[in-house]
Amino acid sequence: MDCRLDGNAYIGPAVLEDVTIDGLSYSDLVVACGPVFRHVTLRRRVGAIKINAVPHMIDRSPRILADFAAARTRFYASTDWALDISEAEFREFEIEGVPADSSRSRDPGDRARRQTPASRAPADASSPRGNTTP
Repeated sequence: MDCRLDGNAYIGPAVLEDVTIDGLSYSDLVVACGPVFRHVTLRRRVGAIKINAVPHMIDRSPRILADFAAARTRFYASTDWALDISEAEFREFEIEGVPADSSRSRDPGDRARRQTPASRAPADASSPRGNTTP
């Protein structure tokens, strides 16, 4: 099943659980701010997606960021797997805030290139899917 959005989409903060997106088209970019994932699968062509650990595009105060980081850590501690992109085709893909060991990707070496969940690394321009840091 293909999903179609008109224009761009901004999502989050949000809890996405037991979701499969099997094909997604839109004109530019989907930006997810502060989402957490449990049993989410992206398949086929899904365009350009940017997943930010930062929960809000406006309020980035230290208290808000710390509260969301703590909630994200608790959420993923009880999650067996978060995000499966092993069958997805991206025009662009950037992700942060999702632990590498809870994600499935097409490239088995992808996990080795990711950093641990507590760290933040700059985007790896050489990665074919963009930044894949947690």
